[in-house]
Amino acid sequence: QPQSRAEVAERYPGLVPAYDEGILSFLIAPLISNNQAIGVLFFNSVTADKYTEEDLQMTQRVAAQIAGAVANSQLYEARTRAEEQLRASLEENQQLFQAEQRRAEQLDIINEVGRQVTSTLELSEVLRGVGDLISASLGYEMTGIGMIEGDELVFGKEVNPTLLEPVHRSITPEQAEKSITGWVAYTGEPLLAPDVSKDPRYAVVEQLSDTRSELAVPIMASGQPVGVMDVQSIRVNAFDESDLNVLQSLARQLGIAVENAQLFQAEQRRAEQFRIIGELSSQMSSYLEMDEVLSQTVELIQRTFDYYHVGIGLIENGEVVYKFGAGNLAADTDFTFGPGHLAVGHEGVSGQVAATGEAVLASNVYLDPHDTASHSDTRSELTLPIRARGQVIGILNLQSDRLNAFDDSDMVTLQSLASEAGIAIENARIFEAERRRNDQMQAINTMAINISSVLTLDELLPYATRLVYDAFDYHIVTIFLVDVDAQEAVIQASEGVPEGGKPAEAGFKVPFGQGIIGNTARTGETRLVNDTSEDDDYYYEGNWSNIKSELSVPIKQGDEVVGVLDLQSTRLNAFDETDVATIETLANQLAVAMENARLFDESRDLAVLEERNRMAREIHDTLAQGFTGIVLQLEAGEQALEEEEDPTEVHRHLTIARNLAREGLAEARRSVWNLLPQALEENPLHVALSDEVERFNAVESQQATFDIIGARRQLPPVIQAALLRICQESLTNIRKYAEATQVSVKLTFGGDNVGVSIVDNGKGFDPANVNIGEGRGGFGLTAMRQRARLLRGDITITSAPGQGTSVEATIPIG
Repeated sequence: QPQSRAEVAERYPGLVPAYDEGILSFLIAPLISNNQAIGVLFFNSVTADKYTEEDLQMTQRVAAQIAGAVANSQLYEARTRAEEQLRASLEENQQLFQAEQRRAEQLDIINEVGRQVTSTLELSEVLRGVGDLISASLGYEMTGIGMIEGDELVFGKEVNPTLLEPVHRSITPEQAEKSITGWVAYTGEPLLAPDVSKDPRYAVVEQLSDTRSELAVPIMASGQPVGVMDVQSIRVNAFDESDLNVLQSLARQLGIAVENAQLFQAEQRRAEQFRIIGELSSQMSSYLEMDEVLSQTVELIQRTFDYYHVGIGLIENGEVVYKFGAGNLAADTDFTFGPGHLAVGHEGVSGQVAATGEAVLASNVYLDPHDTASHSDTRSELTLPIRARGQVIGILNLQSDRLNAFDDSDMVTLQSLASEAGIAIENARIFEAERRRNDQMQAINTMAINISSVLTLDELLPYATRLVYDAFDYHIVTIFLVDVDAQEAVIQASEGVPEGGKPAEAGFKVPFGQGIIGNTARTGETRLVNDTSEDDDYYYEGNWSNIKSELSVPIKQGDEVVGVLDLQSTRLNAFDETDVATIETLANQLAVAMENARLFDESRDLAVLEERNRMAREIHDTLAQGFTGIVLQLEAGEQALEEEEDPTEVHRHLTIARNLAREGLAEARRSVWNLLPQALEENPLHVALSDEVERFNAVESQQATFDIIGARRQLPPVIQAALLRICQESLTNIRKYAEATQVSVKLTFGGDNVGVSIVDNGKGFDPANVNIGEGRGGFGLTAMRQRARLLRGDITITSAPGQGTSVEATIPIG
């Protein structure tokens, strides 16, 4: 109870604020328990000297009682707290015991799953068993296992028998977020949804509409998600880290099962693949036609390995050109390779493989910026090089509508088959080259045999052009004649049109020295250019700019260039030295034929004049003398009649005249018979034609008839010979090609002409497009026209496919 503020400040500075507020007396007693202060009992008063010694003692006694009560209360609280701690410890121990029990059960399940995984290679059986085991042992309301198939996660009934229908979840980048399991399959990361109502990725399944929480973990194999293990509950927050750890452990076990099954299947598949590699190689090598090799190769591979699509392409002119395909895509009638041409080294996976010679495996085409797969359903792709003689000549392309459809086993197997395909393609090319060489030799022989009989340039040059075009499969064949005075080469005949171009017109002129043709005409030297873009002499007209190769060969008579045989192609490197040798041989033959035609034109008039002179000599030596004697005898007989001499004298003159006539007739026949065919030596034309029809009926199943129209008359031997030959040629053509059942032959005598017609009801043909090069006629038709033309006659040939044929020859008489 201080007397001043200074006393308070000195002794109890902490009471200064209270003193300043008017508190003048303070009484404070400690609360002592177990010799420790646990508190204080505090009294204040605004009255000075308020408290006495009795108040102090009383306060101490009260403080002691309060301290004892507080100590008892603290002791009670400590006891209560100890009891609560003991109870909590017991509960924790119980939970630990239950957790240990659950962990032991989970370990048992994990061990059982491991046992099942190692005991069978049947994947569906393992998956179904694991799902049943988890549901029975861990008490989850729903357990499902889905496997990735293509771009879908599929919960199938075979693995999940409790499902009413299979459940499909898309795992494409655009659709993966629409389901929890789809997202896990796409990302390969686990996902725990404590409350599915708050997770936008949750997708309701009608059968599981009561689901409140979901836990999904990926099943991984070879570092890639191959499936998802999914559990669901009707309680919120039903799953925790323990469930996640267990499911991940089980998923790892299933991943091992998947890998084991895949390895087993891969080994079985590899064994089967190597078994059939030999079979496929044998089959591929049995084909010799290029198109057959390519088509059968893709068909055999697709059918054997059941790939979604198999395609094959060859390198042509710096591009990979797809040739044939087999499988789901190719089976579509509207399918086309897109793109069908890829620049080597610049476009797509195919162009890359063709340039590098290294196979490319795209497990997911969405992630490959170079991929140019030909269909939107394609998910993975394998492209391999095809080699021959150490060079990449093409590519083998395989596509699938599933992700990760190909592995190293496929690459090894298919590379072996690609190598075998390269051998088969090379064999086909060798066979094709040999056949082409044989065709060329045959064409040379055909031309040598036939063109010498074609006696006019108007017929010779188109015939030769067509023969070369058909026999050698060149894109464009053109024959030019050289006009030395005008210093130019002029188109006389042409076959073939470049793509997007127009036919060459007869009469088109190329000046000497202009282009490859003009230089060949001027120098008389063969020019071979297999890349026109790199030749300064190449020259084109109009839209012939896509010509890539050209071979120009001079046609020479002695040292004089009389023409040019020119070949062009839209392919690079289209011609080789074999073509040069062949075309030069044909050009030499053509030069001989052209000279023969020129000589024929010059000698035909001489031959006619010579024949007239010969006939004049014959008449002078035989008929003229005979007719003179006959006239004299007839005049003598006439005179005897006028003088009424003895009739025997008249008879004598007549007998002499008759004998002279017979002798002259015999001499005339002997002169003429040398010009007649054997059939006409002793029989007239109508008999010879009738005999030909009878011989035709005797050896054929057709019914041929012969009729004569008009009054028969004696025909010149050359006319008889020409008409007989025309009839024989027509019947021969009918016998070979027409397949007719009825034939009509008619010999018609007109007022100033004679004609023969041969009509059949056979299959007919197009007279304007007779394929000479394939040996199906045409030259015989030319020969018939020439026979009639030499006698100032004409032949009309009327026919069409399926409408029979009519040949009518008319020759003037006199």
